[in-house]
Amino acid sequence: SRFDNGLTLSNDPETDGRILSVLTNEEVYFIGSDFSLKKFSREGELLTEYIGHYAGVRSLALSPNGKILVSASEDQRIIAWALESEEPEQAPLFSMFITRTGNWVLWSKEGYYSSSPQGARYLGWKTLDGYDAGTSFFTVDQYFEILYRPNAFTACFESARPVEQILEEQGERQFDLANLNKPSLAFFETPYILDEEGRGFYLTRKSFSQTYTTDVSPVTFRASLYDRGGGIKEFKVYHNDKLALIERDVSDKVERRIEKEFTLPLLNGLNKIEIVVTNFQNIDSQPHRLDIEYTGQTSAISDLYVFTIGINEYANPSYNLNYAYADARSFTEKILENASEIYNDVFITEIYNEEATLEQIRTKIMEVQEQANLQDVFIFYYAGHGTVDESGESDYYLVPTDVTQLYGDSRQLQAKGISAAMIKEWLASIRAQKQLILLDACHSGEAVQTFAARGISSEERAIVQLARSSGTVLISASGSTQFASEFEQLKHGAFTYALLEALDGEADGGDLDGKITVNEIKAYMEDRVPDLTREYGGGNAQYPTGFSTGQDFPILVLPR
Repeated sequence: SRFDNGLTLSNDPETDGRILSVLTNEEVYFIGSDFSLKKFSREGELLTEYIGHYAGVRSLALSPNGKILVSASEDQRIIAWALESEEPEQAPLFSMFITRTGNWVLWSKEGYYSSSPQGARYLGWKTLDGYDAGTSFFTVDQYFEILYRPNAFTACFESARPVEQILEEQGERQFDLANLNKPSLAFFETPYILDEEGRGFYLTRKSFSQTYTTDVSPVTFRASLYDRGGGIKEFKVYHNDKLALIERDVSDKVERRIEKEFTLPLLNGLNKIEIVVTNFQNIDSQPHRLDIEYTGQTSAISDLYVFTIGINEYANPSYNLNYAYADARSFTEKILENASEIYNDVFITEIYNEEATLEQIRTKIMEVQEQANLQDVFIFYYAGHGTVDESGESDYYLVPTDVTQLYGDSRQLQAKGISAAMIKEWLASIRAQKQLILLDACHSGEAVQTFAARGISSEERAIVQLARSSGTVLISASGSTQFASEFEQLKHGAFTYALLEALDGEADGGDLDGKITVNEIKAYMEDRVPDLTREYGGGNAQYPTGFSTGQDFPILVLPR
């Protein structure tokens, strides 16, 4: 390659192969080739070789601050390199993999990661012992609590410092993966069901398929759980990706093998049943899956259950909000406008202001638990305060009206607040397979000041964990280091203003079929909320947190 200053650089065909990409700045040249990535001085002296790619380096770029070199290779990886690092060839800042379907995962050298909802399945490692057939490969998603650190990657890209260094400065515990307990195991035993008379018989397996067929519902399943040294903290059952059953403190390392039996009703068509166990280091097992096609009779008509909470008025007036009540009411009214086009019936539960206590909310949730069926849809909308209790396991809380202190009083928060663990149990006990959770959780007044001093890196992570573990579609008002915004000009919070636009038809994408689905809402909110907050918030954009592990489904159908 010949450059403007007359310098000519040529690669050794044996060592480097062809030159595929070139990037220059005022000081150096970067050359990407078939087998190498190198940095040269303006005089042509080799300064650094970046070792990490396994195929040709096709594209090069510098970060906006000029501190990071980004390289894209035919090995399907993108790698970020710190230009000021003393040993860049040994320690890339992070690597990234993007699938053809848009899923992605990025990771640091020690295994910390961030990913799209389905992206973590593409990253993991194999153990060397080999005696546990079928369990020697572990995905990073199994180590979510230990390794998922999205905000550290944001800071890494901004500062060009390693993720591990950032976590250490934040006081995070550093884990040695080699010394962690192996994940516990969960396996279905021979599929077995009971009919209405209690008679047992085996399911019929389809030819050349792992899908079983039955015309009997409900089904009783048997499972074996194996503790491999870390105990069994939780046993979870997922039905079509939605959490259907959760049992805690299953084993305290006394029993190594535990037998479980549980019963689930089935939907017409394919039923995907998965079991997962979590040990006391919060490491998940690989899911064990059983597919059952149900050919019996069931209702094909869906009802919609909408559970709305809006809190403007708090017992501590310094926490009062301006538009939470209006947001919640407007959301409910918007759903009712078009819900009759798609649902047989709509059941609305609304709780506002001084009525929004834990006991009142729990009582009303129990009513939904008793009524909703598998084929129904459940929407949970909350407008009010949210916070993270950092005293224990950094659990996320929705804040009812009678909580008088958001921070520094864990006992009150645990007694009166609505924890993510509690929400997860509620969602599991509501049989409706299709669930959407909308959290417009705001911070204002002294809450903002306190929260800003603490940082909210654990809030976004807790929200993602709730969606991930409950198998729902969850959209939350604010992401990392941000606060949900209320604007007088809009007479709404930015989150709900965008949500109302989405339900009015703005989210209808693709072939404009008039159906507004949860994934269309999620995509619209992710584009629209930053624009609104940038326009009305003085240039500061707010980015919602969206995470989807459940099914995509229509919320309403627009009138023609």
